[in-house]
Amino acid sequence: MYQLNLGFCIVLTLFVRPYECDTRFSNDAGRSFPASPKIAIVGAGVGGAAVAYFLKELGHNTGIIDLYEKSNAIGGRLHTVDLYGKSYETGGSIIHPRNQYAQNLVKKLNLRKKGREPSSGFALVKDQQVVFTTSSWNVLTLMRILWRYGLGFNHLMSVTNSLIDDFSRIYSVQQKRVSYENPYELLSAMSPSLANLTRSTFKRFLKELQLKEILIEELVQAITYVNYGQNAGIHSFAGSIAIAGADDGLWSIENGNKQLPRALVQASNARLLLNANVESVTDNQNGTYGLKVTSDQKLITRHYDLVVLANPLEVSQIEFFNFTRLPYNVKDRKYHRTVATIVAGVLRENFTMAAEKVESLFTCDSSEFYTSIGRIYPVDSPGTIKADATGEKQPDYPVYKIFSPAPLTEKQLEIIFLQVHLVKVFDWKAYPEYDRVPETFPSFVLDERNLLYLNSIEWAASAIEMSLISAKNIALLISQRIDGNEPSYLSRVEDGKLIQDGDINKIEL
Repeated sequence: MYQLNLGFCIVLTLFVRPYECDTRFSNDAGRSFPASPKIAIVGAGVGGAAVAYFLKELGHNTGIIDLYEKSNAIGGRLHTVDLYGKSYETGGSIIHPRNQYAQNLVKKLNLRKKGREPSSGFALVKDQQVVFTTSSWNVLTLMRILWRYGLGFNHLMSVTNSLIDDFSRIYSVQQKRVSYENPYELLSAMSPSLANLTRSTFKRFLKELQLKEILIEELVQAITYVNYGQNAGIHSFAGSIAIAGADDGLWSIENGNKQLPRALVQASNARLLLNANVESVTDNQNGTYGLKVTSDQKLITRHYDLVVLANPLEVSQIEFFNFTRLPYNVKDRKYHRTVATIVAGVLRENFTMAAEKVESLFTCDSSEFYTSIGRIYPVDSPGTIKADATGEKQPDYPVYKIFSPAPLTEKQLEIIFLQVHLVKVFDWKAYPEYDRVPETFPSFVLDERNLLYLNSIEWAASAIEMSLISAKNIALLISQRIDGNEPSYLSRVEDGKLIQDGDINKIEL
């Protein structure tokens, strides 16, 4: 994502009496949860990788943790693409300066923050007309904001800072090893008002703050479009998280944010299974679960004491069998389609505003076939130059990322670009549809026992730090179950052959 350098920041919170689970859990057969359990984590994105890491950090170094990933790489939706020997983020490209888990993990795992990109401005497009542009002079930009949007901008910044303070309370709560069984309770632990933000639209919330309609329809809505591809009708918590993505202190990890989940797996005790597609989960009715897994055209069944689902069920094909009730009905919940088109080329003159150093255009409504167009830079440190296989220097064309609700046609690319040298397209379900206020959140505990769902947090908001917070909560829920200190009753069968891949434990089925 691109950032709108306005000095915004926002992240959220709520306070309710913490729900603390009993430290001993029994399965249907009356057995206590084993002290050295066999655990499956399905999905090796940042959330799944963090669950494995946090379990080790909490002191649970025994038992078996198998981390399944249906693709051939760690990272999930944190992904990069190569153009002319340089790598560029396709999504999940920003981290907020007050995201404590991301900040601390980068230090602990010896990762490096990427050098700051060149400062650039942006323009807002409404009804196919440019209605606002920043200036290369910060004072002039501020004057333009005040002239068009009034003092509402300052009020929004004040509210944003307050919400960030509330959001940050979750770190001290989780440090006390308190866990929650659903996202609403977790948000409530931040501040009494934050959970309620999920129950009204962002537009209504902003109107209650007495912000001008023009500020909401232009500046705010441009931010919700670039972050979530949706207008200000999304619920207020997600809208607030989107506003957080407009802070000028945003950062990323050198060589791509996908380095974080990879480093988390390396530092954990998990055994990584790539190209392993989990097709179904079965309740064995004896306190364990059976996973049917396809890998290398083989179908096998593995059995586990506990299963963590760490990818969105709304877009997966996982089936559930033998449960007394369906763990989670996904029919009424949809994920938003986002298409990221990465282009090495030259923009047409009407899409450039060189005098103002504007490198990004954001739409305020759905009148355009795109939601944003922005110059992006390699994930390597500034000044890094790569060569091709022959050792020759690669072409150095400017690279742009276009977000759109549907794939761009050749004609649409010709409207934007004078020259097109290389195009890469990524079409995926990026985050939930937030246009409907959720009546209830899916639980972190799907079957009231040991089938856990990390991505339920995404119905509050989708962001790297949200996944890390959810991962810590899942790890705490597991930790409470392990406190039963009973020996595992699950036989260790078909554990596979252990293979070393750098510092990552990878196993073959």
